[in-house]
Amino acid sequence: MSRSAFHRRSSLVTSCTFALVASCGGGGAIEPDAGTDAVSIDSANLDVDAATDAMPDAPTPPGIADISVAGAGTSNQARQGAGTIRLAISGTGLVGATTVNVGEWTATIVAGGSDQQLLAEVSIPHGVSLGFRTVTVTTPGGTDALANAVAITEITSSPSGSDTGGLGTPDAPFATATRALSVAGSQFGQPADTVRLMAGAYGSLETWPLRPAPGVIVRGDATGSTILQGSGMGQSSGQIALMADQSTIQDLSVQDFFICTVSYGASFARVHFERCTSAMQMSGASLVEDVSIVESWTGLEWRSDTNGAQVVVRRLTVIAPSNDAQGWAGIRLTGGSGTGALGSVVVQDSRVEDIGGWNQGTGIMAWPTNGNNFSLRVRGTTVVAQSGVQLLGEPAEIDFGQASSNGNNTIRCSATGSCVADQRPARAVADGVVWTLTGTTLNGMAFSSATVVGPAFLSPYYSASANNRLSF
Repeated sequence: MSRSAFHRRSSLVTSCTFALVASCGGGGAIEPDAGTDAVSIDSANLDVDAATDAMPDAPTPPGIADISVAGAGTSNQARQGAGTIRLAISGTGLVGATTVNVGEWTATIVAGGSDQQLLAEVSIPHGVSLGFRTVTVTTPGGTDALANAVAITEITSSPSGSDTGGLGTPDAPFATATRALSVAGSQFGQPADTVRLMAGAYGSLETWPLRPAPGVIVRGDATGSTILQGSGMGQSSGQIALMADQSTIQDLSVQDFFICTVSYGASFARVHFERCTSAMQMSGASLVEDVSIVESWTGLEWRSDTNGAQVVVRRLTVIAPSNDAQGWAGIRLTGGSGTGALGSVVVQDSRVEDIGGWNQGTGIMAWPTNGNNFSLRVRGTTVVAQSGVQLLGEPAEIDFGQASSNGNNTIRCSATGSCVADQRPARAVADGVVWTLTGTTLNGMAFSSATVVGPAFLSPYYSASANNRLSF
């Protein structure tokens, strides 16, 4: 009954008699049972306002002032795949909270909160989208929300961090890439985590090789600032920096390793390799963009051992070591293991250069082996080497430019070498795949439309074994 209704009702009452039931003068009478003692109350002495004031007030609406992650000081950061974290929510009117939501997740309220503080636990799974989450608190008094309350971050390491006390966030990073990768992963059917390696050198504290889980993205702050540092490129070190299976590597440098990367189905973007005996050993469907390789005996090697796999190479720069030895190759394409695979290679807008004195280096070597094969398409690429492009075996297609799609390639070679060397086995008749070179210049010379049938040798421009064909 409202306060005003109570006042209107009380004005009709002049006296009341209470027993087990009540009889009120002026409103009819209900007689008590025989023998029942009755008590009369004079309404003149009834304090209606006091009775009304004693009624309970409406619950106070909640108000969220601040949120932090328990165990992280004042930080509101939590990493991908953190699992269950505890949030400390401060404010007013928080007592009796019935629901706490953190973005898309419903949290579990921890017993024992107060009007000014509430504890809630929420699970952060692998692969969740990065960024801020809004926290919403509902109590009997209403609902309040705080935007940008919790930040979901990449799994983070910094050489100045701690593997024991760090939480893997930018505010409290791990110390090693090894530790960050050990907690990174994915859930079935969901994206994988991102590991961020903050600026600095990652070296003696690491366990080599680093092994990102499939799908995991590993990114540094920049190629000039985040460095995976090995102990030397000689075979005696035996160090392999990265073994990447269907993962993505971005924005970092790798230097002074025997083998810098071994990967299957991986992607590389804005990565710099330096002083590696072998910089990139790849297979499976792969993507290479804006990668540079210097002072390494072998640049990029791709093996066609997965049917239908394609490697796309864009804006790759490979510079041979200054003291390169016989056998250097900027890009080496082979058949790999197994049999029957047919893949494809696309090289675009790249540069492969031997600046070490033309010492038996090969810019691009294509050599299908073991019954595996691939097609090769090259556009807008410059090759400078003792032997520019060397063709061995029998690729399914060798396309350095066609009438319908100009190659725009530049190949330069030494006076004792050959800019394009078709060393496929000699054949009895002029059949097999034609190596097309329309729009590709050889030592600055643009050849007119013509087909050359081997055996042919025009030093230093081209050579072809018996009945193999070059088409300009």
